[in-house]
Amino acid sequence: MRLRLSFIFSLLYHAMYGQEYRFRVLGVEDGLSQITVSDIYQDEKSRIWIATLDGLNCFDGNRIRVFNNFHNDSISYGNLHVTQMVGDGQGYLYLLTSTGLFRFALATETCRLLPFSSPAALAKGKQGVWITEGNKLYRYSARMSAPVRMFAGLNLPESGTSMTEDEDGNLWLALKEGGVMRIGADG
Repeated sequence: MRLRLSFIFSLLYHAMYGQEYRFRVLGVEDGLSQITVSDIYQDEKSRIWIATLDGLNCFDGNRIRVFNNFHNDSISYGNLHVTQMVGDGQGYLYLLTSTGLFRFALATETCRLLPFSSPAALAKGKQGVWITEGNKLYRYSARMSAPVRMFAGLNLPESGTSMTEDEDGNLWLALKEGGVMRIGADG
């Protein structure tokens, strides 16, 4: 009952006083590295991370910083086309790029290339990040020394796999054919 009254009061307040919404568009002229955006994530410090065809962009509310060349020792990974990203809530972003899968440390703004040859999709989980590659499913977290293969022989699309973990820890995967697979929290 209290929730219903609160909702009705909120509707009446907005109807009487109205609310004006303002939108701000961020583009190349504001510092965005590229106009085509493939993914967006808000981190623990409320920064907005924007994945584009030309790298990773960070908007702190005032300005945009661009990360489009990742270096590891003497290796440069060149301009990165970031297609998907997820945050783990533990201070890391996982970036699916044209070059491979990177773990980006938000605190140090450094990257590490993870040992996958052709990852296809990512999803945040309670115990790490879910990663598909080929017809295999892996789980990885920054606390692990290596990704853990959870399942093999799944009927997954070559690209564009969609998956999500629900509040009970069940993983839902879109299959190439046959609908959707649910993997219980217990495996």
